[in-house]
Amino acid sequence: MANRDVSLTPRVEDVREATPVVIPVQFELIEIKNHFNESLESIKKQFVIADELLASGKNEEGKTIFRSQIVFLEGILDFYMHEMTKYGLYKIFLGDWPKTDRYKNLSIPMAELEKAMTVPESKEWFFAYVNELFASVVMQDWETIRDQLNLFGVQWKSVCMEMYPAMDEKHAIDECKKLLAGLYKRRNVIAHQNDRDHASAVQNDISKEYVTEKISKINSFVESIHNVAVQM
Repeated sequence: MANRDVSLTPRVEDVREATPVVIPVQFELIEIKNHFNESLESIKKQFVIADELLASGKNEEGKTIFRSQIVFLEGILDFYMHEMTKYGLYKIFLGDWPKTDRYKNLSIPMAELEKAMTVPESKEWFFAYVNELFASVVMQDWETIRDQLNLFGVQWKSVCMEMYPAMDEKHAIDECKKLLAGLYKRRNVIAHQNDRDHASAVQNDISKEYVTEKISKINSFVESIHNVAVQM
């Protein structure tokens, strides 16, 4: 049998290939709004399928489409708020928007500061950090949305007044709160309980008119955020 080389050889160290850092794409306000609009149109197109199901007598199947539209509607609102959070905080960081009190209290780990020190001429590290910081935050309930808007300077009360210009501030805020809280509650009942009541297991009814109204109002809410932001 041929002699085998059983001598020990030094272990090769520090040769693992580094994972490249992915810098999130920075979109302008109109691009962020267009992302929302495109997603909203996709949701609206599902009405065609629902109408066909209802016309053929498949009422429950059609209502399942309506319920899915509510879940998707909350999803695109959530994504819009994430994009606006990154955009707004980065505008503050660049000095283009006024600093908010909550912005001043953002905590940044030393590891992120060390990244910044290695590339002092670049500010993209902050955009990437904000993207990661809020990636897992659900931005669908009214309180989180309110807090996020106030964080990056698009004031919650200004958005509410933009949406309901004929109302006084208190009533405008109450209407926005009622809209967002009600939709978020219904979304959770649909997603986690198949839209059934815990006590009776009876499935809640849903209609095309209900979904159409919520789509219209959420679109108006996002339009209001956009309109306030472009004026900053």
